[in-house]
Amino acid sequence: INAEYMGGGNPWVLCTGGLADMYYRQAAAVQADAARGIFPSSESLTAFKGMLPNFKEQVDKNTTLTHLISSLVAEGDSVMARIHYHAAPSNFHLPEQWDKETGLFNNAHDLTWSYGSVLLALHNRPNSL
Repeated sequence: INAEYMGGGNPWVLCTGGLADMYYRQAAAVQADAARGIFPSSESLTAFKGMLPNFKEQVDKNTTLTHLISSLVAEGDSVMARIHYHAAPSNFHLPEQWDKETGLFNNAHDLTWSYGSVLLALHNRPNSL
């Protein structure tokens, strides 16, 4: 496929909203597991450290768990803030993708799946708290 035809590889709102949703769902899953007495393994904690720049293991298991959940929610929130940053100038119309150089609309405008991914992330955020 010709990269120029595809816009050179720009950020898609669908994927960006999906990333925020993934962070929120993971926070909710960690909480649900903890309620059943299941805590992340050391391997999982190592993986989380690699994907969450602000996450650090704490002295005890419960404090680590609380910090992990808040770190996951914070990452989801930062992704949603990026969507807000790019959508606000256009009155919150969501395109298929944003130009990676300018941050402006690129490609199809008001794409249903773009709105769907953002709304799904917003819907799942309260479950992660």
